[in-house]
Amino acid sequence: MAVKRKAAARSEARYCMYLGPTIRGVIQNGQVFPGSAEDAFAALPERWRTREVRMLLVNEEQIPEALGRLQGGLLRRCRDRLADGTGA
Repeated sequence: MAVKRKAAARSEARYCMYLGPTIRGVIQNGQVFPGSAEDAFAALPERWRTREVRMLLVNEEQIPEALGRLQGGLLRRCRDRLADGTGA
């Protein structure tokens, strides 16, 4: 049951935010999208639908935690890979 509730909460997100580096002409750092992170990811051009971009799109309830995790760890590595051009 917990899995169903978590999935339902994800699909009901009012907005999501991109926490990665700006990709000129595609997506900007701090850009807010209506709906869930899955919806925003699906709307991106196919070339930019990478694991790194997906991990840096976070739903509204995850933003504070994700900002804290940007200080180090996996989200930081994803952000750095996109910034230096190796993540796309």
